[in-house]
Amino acid sequence: MTILSSRRQTCINDEALNSENVDDECLIRQQNTILKKEREQNMTTLDSSCTQKGEKGPFCNYAEDKYLVSSMYHQFRDIQNCVPFDIEELVEYGKSCEVCPYYGAKELHQSAKIVFCPYQYILYPWFQSAMGIKIPGNIIVFDEAHNIEDICRDVASVSIHEDGIHKWQRQVDEFREKLKKSYEKGKRKEVVDRILGEYWISFTKLKKWIQDQGLRLPILTYTQLSEAEVVTKFEEIGFGEKTLDTHFAYIKIFKDNDAEVKVPSEIISFVERIVYTLRSYYVNGKDGIPDYGTVLIKHEPKFTPSKTKRTKVAFTYELKLVCMNPGKTFKKLAPAHTIIVASGTLSPIESFKSELGVSFQHILSARHVIGRDQIWGGILTEKSFQKKERDDEWLQDWLGSVILSICDIVPSGVLVFLPSYGYLRQLLYRWELFPTEDTLMAKLRRIKQVFIEETGRLIKILILLPNVLKLLLKN
Repeated sequence: MTILSSRRQTCINDEALNSENVDDECLIRQQNTILKKEREQNMTTLDSSCTQKGEKGPFCNYAEDKYLVSSMYHQFRDIQNCVPFDIEELVEYGKSCEVCPYYGAKELHQSAKIVFCPYQYILYPWFQSAMGIKIPGNIIVFDEAHNIEDICRDVASVSIHEDGIHKWQRQVDEFREKLKKSYEKGKRKEVVDRILGEYWISFTKLKKWIQDQGLRLPILTYTQLSEAEVVTKFEEIGFGEKTLDTHFAYIKIFKDNDAEVKVPSEIISFVERIVYTLRSYYVNGKDGIPDYGTVLIKHEPKFTPSKTKRTKVAFTYELKLVCMNPGKTFKKLAPAHTIIVASGTLSPIESFKSELGVSFQHILSARHVIGRDQIWGGILTEKSFQKKERDDEWLQDWLGSVILSICDIVPSGVLVFLPSYGYLRQLLYRWELFPTEDTLMAKLRRIKQVFIEETGRLIKILILLPNVLKLLLKN
């Protein structure tokens, strides 16, 4: 098995993790480190140009190394015949052997039978491509899928804010300056610069059109634009149906992993999101357009702080291509062998099927067995349990006292869920030691028999479970 996640969740390089864009910082450091290793192996004499190409860093000591990643793969594979692990254990293992967990998990993906990942990695085509996820012939399980329709709509939608265009153009200007000063050789440098220049002009025209349309709107309102008007404008700026293949080719050039100067991910994703949405927008000719609503929104002016007075800025405008048919995204999973959608709140099933545009061959809807008189829901504290607050010992002790009080009141079993195995271990360590005169765990064991789920033992538990149930029934 493996767990695919973002660099933000699995990066163990503190400097990269604290940077503004972890993805771009990772690629830069990785590239510099690989170039440095290649130079060291080739014993090449460095000239002044080499220094400009990353000789001074920044570097990453955990950068992708085929030998180390391979050893990580074998280590995980051999531990108790592929014992399950969570993200925190993946990160801890990476730290212990100084191997990048992000690339380690991707390496495990090559032979894993079970892959855990967020919905987005399956449904968003650019994530799917970046993570190397293959749909055909595989079994896909969507757990807690009650919001899958909204995600499918979002995949095929795009929002283009004039401020977003302005920010993108500023990033492009900075990158083109960097590109001109770089020592990258070959035609790619000129090609990338030319493509970005063309996009810069196209999005300037689009921003002007959005502003012109917005000036017609009353204060703080929105309007729906005609599909024909929007199609005409995208064709005018070079994003017509017949040009999409060209744009996908441009994106491929941007993503060239062998390039010495890499195009920042934010620049690529802005174009990529628009192109992917337009492909869905234009699907089957103009027949796909009725599945969309095209909305122009006028946003309230913001105030900029000043020492003497507040300066009011102008209204801003946003163009949205909103997909109203989630089936446009979900049907792209058709090549899968089997799709299982599970959740406790999918009813009514008929409308759910209609939204996704599929007919499920097998439907299991279990009856709820818990009566209303057996349920109580409430908020025990306004304290935050986010990751950065979990080290608070007062909060840990408070949580333990709450669990102890509930176990003292509830006559039978109590099932306690925690965010992760790592936090479970952290709490147990605290509760086994404090208070020193009579620890919390000692008090809990006097009230209840305590069972603790440990990661890595799940398979053994599942194997033993049938025999345990037979023994219980027999007695």
